[in-house]
Amino acid sequence: MVGFPGETAAEFEETRRVIEELPFTYLHVFTYSARPGTSAATMANQVPAHIARERNRILRDIAAEKKLAFMHSFIGKAVEAITLGTCGTGTGHPDLSQAKFTTALTDNYQKLHLRGATSPTYGFAQR
Repeated sequence: MVGFPGETAAEFEETRRVIEELPFTYLHVFTYSARPGTSAATMANQVPAHIARERNRILRDIAAEKKLAFMHSFIGKAVEAITLGTCGTGTGHPDLSQAKFTTALTDNYQKLHLRGATSPTYGFAQR
């Protein structure tokens, strides 16, 4: 959570630094918003909304970079996955427009889209 009352620029920078240093592969980042009747809504040092939104954007950008790097680390590697079912008729690319695809989920929760139709819950290794 970013923008909780009393969060200083230095504290946010420490949070940002820790997130950049640790090997996170997914982050759920959200911005604090005051709710009437809660203790936090009346706390001193409310973080202005535009600053909280900017802090949210910064952390979400870092999270997206980390997720992409994590996903790229599997390119060319065999992974275990289960198939979940078919997911449409193509990507819009001319040579794939009529192909069916299968959605699969790896053991580390990466979603794959594989060419061809495969029955759900069939485990396999995929590169």
